[in-house]
Amino acid sequence: MRCLLGLTIMLGFSMAKAQKISGRVVASDTKEALAFVNIVIQPEGTGTYSDEDGNFELNATSSNVRMIFSLLGYETLEKDYTLSAPLDVKIELKPTILELNEAVVEAKKENIGKTIMKLVIDEKEKVLSVNRAYRCDTYLQTNMEKWIEKSKKDTVPIVEGYQPVYFYESFSRLHYLDGKYKQNIKAERKETGDDDLKEYGRMAIDWSFSGSSTGLIYNPIEYFRNPIDAEIDLYENQINQTTLSDRPITSPLSNFATLNYNFKLIAIDDVEGDTTFTIQVQPKFKESPLFEGELKIKQKGYLLKSATLSLPNSTAMRDFRFEIRYDSIGETNWRPTYRKFTYQTPLKGSKYQVETTVTSSNFDFQPVFEKGFFNNELVFYELDALNRDTTLLSKVRPAPLSLQQKQFVTKQDSVWLYEHSEAYYRIQDSIYNHNTIVDFLYKGIGWKRRSKGLTLYFDSVLESIQPLGVGGYRHNLGGSIDKEFGSANSLEIGYRINYGFNNQDWKGRVRFRYTYLPQRFSKFSLSFGDMYE
Repeated sequence: MRCLLGLTIMLGFSMAKAQKISGRVVASDTKEALAFVNIVIQPEGTGTYSDEDGNFELNATSSNVRMIFSLLGYETLEKDYTLSAPLDVKIELKPTILELNEAVVEAKKENIGKTIMKLVIDEKEKVLSVNRAYRCDTYLQTNMEKWIEKSKKDTVPIVEGYQPVYFYESFSRLHYLDGKYKQNIKAERKETGDDDLKEYGRMAIDWSFSGSSTGLIYNPIEYFRNPIDAEIDLYENQINQTTLSDRPITSPLSNFATLNYNFKLIAIDDVEGDTTFTIQVQPKFKESPLFEGELKIKQKGYLLKSATLSLPNSTAMRDFRFEIRYDSIGETNWRPTYRKFTYQTPLKGSKYQVETTVTSSNFDFQPVFEKGFFNNELVFYELDALNRDTTLLSKVRPAPLSLQQKQFVTKQDSVWLYEHSEAYYRIQDSIYNHNTIVDFLYKGIGWKRRSKGLTLYFDSVLESIQPLGVGGYRHNLGGSIDKEFGSANSLEIGYRINYGFNNQDWKGRVRFRYTYLPQRFSKFSLSFGDMYE
């Protein structure tokens, strides 16, 4: 009985032993190898894909199996086998006729990657037609690192390599209607320890008492500083971003993409029950502003799932890399929800590497815009957007800050607190208020008290002299008074009095400028008087 039981168990194991099935798949007409053929064994449900040479290999535990061979552009083939030993087969698939954009094309004459991309392009109008108007929340984060080199002059040890020098994040509501954008910034945070990353515009936005307005500080190499700059959608025919290229970039999903790009299918994967094609993108014209990289295509609906692209001929950046991910929003909308830009760029003899990510969420595809909503104001700030409370940003970040980011932000926060302290103001005021004979004669005399937001300026002797004025020598007395208030509003008063000694006449002019809503760059000016121009 024991021997019989042992023989029965051994026989069971022998019958259940997996049998190897291998083979090669070719086209029936050309006998050329077919890559990425989907091969499934029933009733087990296991499967694989053929490699670039058409070869495949897999195991079956059942003695009677049905094998199903399928490939886009070819007829599906089903074959039954009885397995008693390893099996080697040769499979031939017949090409089918595909309808693409009302043109009938034989699959055997088409590159399979190109065929898939034609199907994607053919379906893209369905995506574009439902995305003409929307609102969404956007979180944007930019990190910059600067290359630090060792120097013999360094008195403390320096670690050579890229070090963080800039961090920026914002949370805003983006409004869109037929190509018109408007950004409502709800929270913003900016930290930098590199003066080279500061340039100045016209308007200062600062809740602190820092004296007269010196201009809006911006980063000259922060090319995607808001979601509007980063609003790149590959479903559009052309990408018009002058920072990327001084010429429009033809999208890989353009109606003319097959004239500008070569497409090659390099992988097929089963992702969450749906087949995903990986398409390699290569520009046909090396000197043109065209992308290269990979696209992930969802077979169901032939939708673009994601892309990882580079731009060899970028105008201002080196090693530019662009990543984008699309997701289903509701039942009918297919929108980009994640974008990432990485690049390197020089500035004033130094090397910087930059990474910007933009995450979109909370879409509204039935927005109602009041009349005049899309005026010349592209960006406006909510009242609390610029305070130092980062509670809102902490809630909306897609991922927590890294340890390196936290250390950099903490360090810059301590610097900010010191630079906005009474002790720092007194030191800076004493430097500014130390007027010399050079200032008196040539530069002008200034006096500032930052803690009160007050700045006075008086013209120099050189600015006062007008030897060739109307009627002969004239003398000027001029200057300005700037005052900032607790709400970051500011008042600027400029004056000039002019007297002609020969004419014995007085001329003068007074200018008032009041900034009443800094978050929305709103101000008004008033000027009156009579002067010889």
